[in-house]
Amino acid sequence: MFKKTLETFKYMFLDIIAISLSYIFALLVLNRFDFEFNATAVFQGATIIIILKIMIFALFRVYDIIPKYIGFDEIFTIALISFLTSTIVVIFISVFPVEFIFRTAYYVITPIEIILLCLHRIFYRISNYFKTSNKLLKSIGRKTLVIGAGQACEMVLKELKRNSKIDLFPVGILDDDEKIGSRINGIKILGGLMK
Repeated sequence: MFKKTLETFKYMFLDIIAISLSYIFALLVLNRFDFEFNATAVFQGATIIIILKIMIFALFRVYDIIPKYIGFDEIFTIALISFLTSTIVVIFISVFPVEFIFRTAYYVITPIEIILLCLHRIFYRISNYFKTSNKLLKSIGRKTLVIGAGQACEMVLKELKRNSKIDLFPVGILDDDEKIGSRINGIKILGGLMK
């Protein structure tokens, strides 16, 4: 339980950094084009927005996503929530006379924010893949052929890579379909069952 809470706070902290960096980058761009802004007002407004975004992410259970299994659906959800919260901020700035940042700055802030919010999660997923792949290569297990090259085969191969307690090392796949020679999760389809 403590480890899960610590992991949640780690991702909240990384998200705070990602959102903050998107605002800093936007201010640098605005400064480059000689837009005037009140740095104190931007800092205060951005602080409130960051806290609200983190709360909305928590409300939509973004921090319940298991990072090592993150996929396109989760990345899309994070991007969508980020986009919608930025849109709400722009609407709020348009309706109420709040002088803290230009609405056009969100053309810079939003894509940078989405990229940074997704980047550290994708990086974790990629690094976890290479960690488990190295463990698989280093492990001493019984050489195993997997029969069938469908979705069940893919699930079996993923489980064999993730679970170091299983003493099996997949060396190939047997399947009667036309898939011979292609690979699933790096394991080659060797041939049919009758060969």
